[in-house]
Amino acid sequence: MKYNRSKSRRNNLRITGLNEEYEDTRGKITSFLKDNLKLKIKKDDVSTAERIAVRRKRTDQVQENVRPRTILVKFNNHWFRRAVYRERFQLKDLWEGLNT
Repeated sequence: MKYNRSKSRRNNLRITGLNEEYEDTRGKITSFLKDNLKLKIKKDDVSTAERIAVRRKRTDQVQENVRPRTILVKFNNHWFRRAVYRERFQLKDLWEGLNT
C-alpha cells in the first residue's frame, strides 16, 4: 500500500507563489508553463491542479501580506512532471517556488 501511494505521488508537483486571481487553476498552470517554459503541454496533460488549505480571510490591514495558497498539480504522465521540474530554474525570477 505504501508503494502505491508513493507511485501515485511521483506525478505531483507543489507550486507556490502564484496569485489567486483565476478560478480555473488548471488552465492558469497550463498556460503559465506553456508561455514561460516553452513546453509543448496541453490542458489534458494536467490531471488536476488544486489549491491546498483553506483560503484565509483578508482584512484591510493585512491584505498585502497574505501569501497565496500552494497549488498541487498532478500530471497525467511523470515525464511532463520531470520536464517541468528540470526547467524550474528558468522561473527563478518569476515566482517563489516549485517543489516536489
